[in-house]
Amino acid sequence: MTTIEQPATPELDKIKKICDQSQAIGEFFDWCQGKGWFLGYHPLIRDLYPERYTEKELAKPINLWRRENMEEASQVAYPIGKDIQSLLAEFFDIDQAKAEQERLAVLEYVRELQEANPT
Repeated sequence: MTTIEQPATPELDKIKKICDQSQAIGEFFDWCQGKGWFLGYHPLIRDLYPERYTEKELAKPINLWRRENMEEASQVAYPIGKDIQSLLAEFFDIDQAKAEQERLAVLEYVRELQEANPT
């Protein structure tokens, strides 16, 4: 009799662990979107018009640049351009591609179990 080994699912385990938190945050984002609000950012002028700056200026880390050049942020807020699921995955350090691979591995595992033990 062949034993079928259950696949490891570290990413899916992380998702299960933070499910309640991510659900609440996701509902909050949905509520904000319902009000017409969006998550946005004020890009640095240097990022919008890099040709205005020297290589040395552009090489400075963003946090240092912001401290030294507070007036250099755009006055216009731009949408961040990420969906809620991607933001939550980034926040909770979830690798979405690995999680999908694990889902497929679990599905294959279940199929193999069904084939090995037909009812």
